[in-house]
This record gives sequence, structure tokens and C-alpha cells, in this order.
Amino acid sequence: MLRKIISGGQTGIDKAGLEIARSLGYETGGTAPKGYIAGDRKADVKPDMSLKDVYNLVELTDEQQRKFERITGHDHDLWSARTFYNARNSDGTVYFASDTESPGLKSTRRFCRMNRKPFLLNPTAEEMATFIKDKKIEVLNIAGNRRSKMPTLEYEDFLNTMREALESVNK
Repeated sequence: MLRKIISGGQTGIDKAGLEIARSLGYETGGTAPKGYIAGDRKADVKPDMSLKDVYNLVELTDEQQRKFERITGHDHDLWSARTFYNARNSDGTVYFASDTESPGLKSTRRFCRMNRKPFLLNPTAEEMATFIKDKKIEVLNIAGNRRSKMPTLEYEDFLNTMREALESVNK
């Protein structure tokens, strides 16, 4: 039975997933980048303490960052390590994207494969609910493009899909 939704807390799909989950009574959490940074564009990146105070995310530690770099051979950046830990610490990931060639999507897919976790891209509400049930997901990682990468109507469709699936999954 689904009990918790996690994400990295980025603006857009990540944070919307947490908001929807919280509104439906699910536990929330996840791993956020050091400093709880989030932003829609590089120039807008700043700490978002609601990730800690409202959504219960934990800040990536220096030790986790070093371990991530050893495991993956990946250089330090603001986002990749948190993506790795959210994929690893969940039972599966659902990803919503307009930009299906984004580095974030490619990293998330790779980290799900590395951690042997199921991954689903741009599902319908029925597909998402079936994925959660069939894979026996208790902790779901919701990830996706930043808000600035999505047209408004598509973003709203993704949010409606998430809400509908999360409302139906534990019935």
C-alpha cells in the first residue's frame, strides 16, 4: 500500500507531487540538494526551507555526495546526487516531462536502473495507479521537469494525472 511520496523538491513536478501528496494525507519526504536549493532557472536558484519544514526532505550530506561520486564516477553538481538517492530510497519512480531529452530525465532513468528500481514516464492516471499497485510501491519517487520547461496546459494535465492516480491507488 502506498504510504509515502518523495522527491528532490525542485520547482515544478517535484514540488507539485509533494503538495498533492500532502493534500491527500500521504507522508512526504526525500533528499534535497545541499542548502535545500531549488529554482526554476539557474539565476533563480535559492534555498527553499519549506522542503525541510513542510515536506520533511533531508539535506544531502557531504558524505552522501562523496559516496555518490565514488559509486557513479559522476562529478559534483547541484542535482545529480539527490536524484540518485531519491531513486535508491524509493520503491519506484514516476517521471513527468515535456522535455524527454533533459539531463534530469536521463540521470533519473540511469539511477533507477543502477538501483534496480522500476521507472515510468508520462503515464496516464490509470497507468500510474496500476504501476504503483503492480510493483507494490510503498514509497514513490515523483520527479520531472522544472516548471519553466513545461507549457502551462501540459503541466496542469500532469498534475491532474498525479492527483487522480494518488486518489485512486489506496481505495
